[in-house]
Amino acid sequence: MFTIMSQIGFPLYVNQSGRSYCCYASASISDPQVLNNGNTLSSSSRKEIRLGLPSKGRMSSDTLELLKDCQLSVKQVNPRQYVAQIPQISNLEVWFQRPKDIVRKLLSGDLDLGIVGLDILTEFGQGNEDLIVVHEALEYGDCRLSIAVS
Repeated sequence: MFTIMSQIGFPLYVNQSGRSYCCYASASISDPQVLNNGNTLSSSSRKEIRLGLPSKGRMSSDTLELLKDCQLSVKQVNPRQYVAQIPQISNLEVWFQRPKDIVRKLLSGDLDLGIVGLDILTEFGQGNEDLIVVHEALEYGDCRLSIAVS
């Protein structure tokens, strides 16, 4: 499992100690910035940081459990909505998306950071250097490649 983000600052730190996680979040996000097409930082017209999380399946439940272990609760008004908040971090908007859409929206600038697996990052990120792996061993979301020969 990989945590990826585009080249902006975000005050969430994940430190791994064995199988437990200790996360620290700062609630002071002043002026988020995003990359423009020229790869220079410019102020965004929006004031919130957008975090992409998997919307369904085991990846979704494991990611929400990780955030809960970090004392970060994801609040959805309606479980059918794809937008939520993490009250402990101001100016943060959570978007529930399919993992491949998280990578695509990171590349387009619609999302600022996201949590996806390496398989999805490799397939849909296509080696783009604007995607940076922040943490590569969250120890969940394992996948397996099987080859059948007949």
